[in-house]
Amino acid sequence: MPFALPADKSVQFGPEGLLDQPALAARVTQIASAWNLVDQALAQTYGHLVAERARGEAGGGGAILQLPDVETFVTLEPFVRKQDLLHALLRDVAPPKAADLVTLFEQGVAPRLRAAKAARDAVLQGVWGNCIDYPDALVLKPISGQSAVYRESDFRDDLETVADAAEALSYLRSRLYDCFV
Repeated sequence: MPFALPADKSVQFGPEGLLDQPALAARVTQIASAWNLVDQALAQTYGHLVAERARGEAGGGGAILQLPDVETFVTLEPFVRKQDLLHALLRDVAPPKAADLVTLFEQGVAPRLRAAKAARDAVLQGVWGNCIDYPDALVLKPISGQSAVYRESDFRDDLETVADAAEALSYLRSRLYDCFV
């Protein structure tokens, strides 16, 4: 876990800070890329559920939600809106035999998505810098709050958090596809 930068430490912040630590900069990029895969999987899951819902409506089901298209879904902010919409759509579309999928989303997928999004945001929504007292680390100045020192293990932990969310979402998606096939 990153630790708070002591107040007496001097840091040089700026984009060049990442260049001084290329291995750690690569970790920042890995976290961003891994999150983008999660976000893409969310959009694909949303698109699949929208298609299933349309199929149900064509068969006589009633419309409960006014749904944005997939392109709009991808741009929804804050992230919780995207997650809430996916949750509501899942509740609307999941057949009675697959009611456990809603519970799986609520208890298994959603908490992991929130943790992954928080890890991604922490790493990508700030300015990186270097501190001579921590030559094997980078220092993050977040948008708000105290600067934190990140070591290799901290980046690895964040990457694992995002990978865990991807795995949970993948499992949900495989169960969804089995349900609708």
